[in-house]
Amino acid sequence: MPLLPFRTGNTWLSDDLLIVLDRLFNIGCGLRFLKRETFQLQWNLDYSHGFDDEELERQLGSLCDQGLLLRDDEDRAYGAIYRMLPKGGALWSEERRPVWERYCQCRWTSTMRGREVLTVVAVSARIRDDILRVYPRSPTRTRTKVLTEYPYFLGWLPFDRLYLGAAICDAEMPSPEGSAEEFAAYSKRISDNYARLDAERTWWDDVADLQRFITPGSG
Repeated sequence: MPLLPFRTGNTWLSDDLLIVLDRLFNIGCGLRFLKRETFQLQWNLDYSHGFDDEELERQLGSLCDQGLLLRDDEDRAYGAIYRMLPKGGALWSEERRPVWERYCQCRWTSTMRGREVLTVVAVSARIRDDILRVYPRSPTRTRTKVLTEYPYFLGWLPFDRLYLGAAICDAEMPSPEGSAEEFAAYSKRISDNYARLDAERTWWDDVADLQRFITPGSG
């Protein structure tokens, strides 16, 4: 049986509900991304909740009725989007004990010139700088900035300041015509970088990575 993330047991939330809320604490999410049959693959997990489709929708509706979630019906592409509200975030936090000073959000994009851009928004400058030091494989340029407004971070939990960082990196992917040796060398660089990333990680952006910063029994 998969080992579930740490919880304090201090609330009435079932394991199944808590697993669903783990996906909603930092993003709005459509119903189809929360369904049991695709949940593990969608979120790269070795466990899922136990709700069938009808029960899942009923449970989400109940959380909305209690003021824990907001159902946003304006998204035409994905249907209804469920978002965390402050009351729901507080209840989720009571169980998961998030270490907010280590929290961040990271996003990779590509430029028209074929370069990769890592954008980081973190709760502390130290965490932002740790990510910019460890995460990019071959940064050519970085910049940092302090934000006093950033509505896309955690809508239900405001912060006075957030710390933005961006790194532009040369793309390392070998060309399709590359040799087997080039692809092997590329794969090793990626593997080594992820090993270093894991060893030097001081931040979290999901519940799985949060676990290393929680002391069981602290709840």
